Amino acid sequence: MPRDVVTRWNSTYDMLAFALEYRKPIEMLSADWELDLRKYELNPQEWKLATQLKDVLQVFKHATLFFSQSENLNISAVIPSMDHFDEKLATIIVSPHYSPSIRSAIRFGKKTLNKYYSKTDHSNIYRVAMVLDPRYKLSYFKKLDWEPEWIAEAEEMVKKVFDGYESPSSTTTTATEETDYIMLPNPQFDNTSVADTTNIFEDFLVQSWSPALQSSATTEDELKVYLSTGPVTSSDPRKPLDVIMWWREHETTYPRLSQVARDHLCIPASSVDVERIFSKARIVLSDLRNRLAVQTVRSLICVGEWIKAGLITEKDLHAWLKGFKDIEQDDKDSVKSGWDKINI
Repeated sequence: MPRDVVTRWNSTYDMLAFALEYRKPIEMLSADWELDLRKYELNPQEWKLATQLKDVLQVFKHATLFFSQSENLNISAVIPSMDHFDEKLATIIVSPHYSPSIRSAIRFGKKTLNKYYSKTDHSNIYRVAMVLDPRYKLSYFKKLDWEPEWIAEAEEMVKKVFDGYESPSSTTTTATEETDYIMLPNPQFDNTSVADTTNIFEDFLVQSWSPALQSSATTEDELKVYLSTGPVTSSDPRKPLDVIMWWREHETTYPRLSQVARDHLCIPASSVDVERIFSKARIVLSDLRNRLAVQTVRSLICVGEWIKAGLITEKDLHAWLKGFKDIEQDDKDSVKSGWDKINI
């Protein structure tokens, strides 16, 4: 039976979920005089309270799992998910279904959530990323009746960032002219389906915020054209839209804006996945293999993550190895700048 551990996330929920599933065996054990467990026996009212608490804590469990995933979750999901979280807690607070003690505790939880929610105003990245997410643009804020001044400010933030980027033609070479790295394919991933999950936080990722429109106009003002069209929805209702792939497919229409979008939408919503990579690094750099160079460790981790994400294939590795030239260990300048760049 899972135990409630203060330092372990969601352990209270795991314990209650287990106890409610095996309620009858637990009642039989606690009712046995020979086991001397009668002091732990729960009455019907306490079981009812445990059921309510489990339902409430499930919201936090789902939030933890949602922000711990590796794919299709970037910083643009932070504000919508916190709105979703806030809505769930607000519903619990006013619901007579829950006991006064639980509703009182949720009030404190909601207050803490709002404290951290307000911190999203301290950085422009959250709003810029949301506007550049084709699923939201400005329609998300308008649909939820956000203040017009706030929406206008968000649009102005994006415009300032956009103006700071130069046209790709004036700063970079084309993919066929690039010589410092190999251009690799980036296929749609087949393992991003959310059909088998019931996580309540998955809903808004596939939700439509307005009728989708196709962008076909060409103009120098890419941002204006982009915002003049409605949000985009996934062609598969079971899968959230891959926003990085969407910008790759539309970089011809929005050559400069696509750079801005990719720079912002590649930011993860939480540090969970980054911490996973640190854990993997410890496996690569083990006690028995502790003399690897920094560049070697970095290369191994990068290639491993690229393969897992479907960015490169075995065929790509073979092609690279055929053209590989021996690098002197002491030549610090042998690795060219930009070796770890992938053209997406």
